[in-house]
Amino acid sequence: MNHIGFKGLGLILAALSPHPKLEKLYLNQNDINSQAGEAIYDFVTKVKNLKELRINNNMLEDAGGVRLADGLLLNQSIRVCHVGSNKLSSEVAERFGQVIEKTQSLKDLDLSNNVFIMDELQMLAQAFKESTLEILNLRGNVVSAEEILAFDSVLATVANMPKRKFLF
Repeated sequence: MNHIGFKGLGLILAALSPHPKLEKLYLNQNDINSQAGEAIYDFVTKVKNLKELRINNNMLEDAGGVRLADGLLLNQSIRVCHVGSNKLSSEVAERFGQVIEKTQSLKDLDLSNNVFIMDELQMLAQAFKESTLEILNLRGNVVSAEEILAFDSVLATVANMPKRKFLF
């Protein structure tokens, strides 16, 4: 584990953004928090060849997650984005629903192990049904067994879509 915080991340992203051959960036398990939102947004909207961004196991929370989602809405190259274990919750769920619905290039989105509740998971699952996304991972969010049973028909439909993976 590194301990890159929002200031260090800003410097790293500024140095990497003009790099024309950068295709993958892994920032997992750092100290990246919500204050990094603007640096992430600027980077994601400027970089043209990035195909994969993994920023799992940080502390983006909703403020950072919203800025990442806003950037993804404008980016045409990212195919894989993993944002698991970042304490994302209701404030960012709707924005990621828009990302799922509107982004044509994104094929794999990991929102696992955050703090989304069942209503948000259902909204994300509904967005997935009509999207070009191939993999949506929502495992490990805050859901009770009773809630899963209550929304079983929606989740079952999405989970059994051919050539697509809905992980719940």
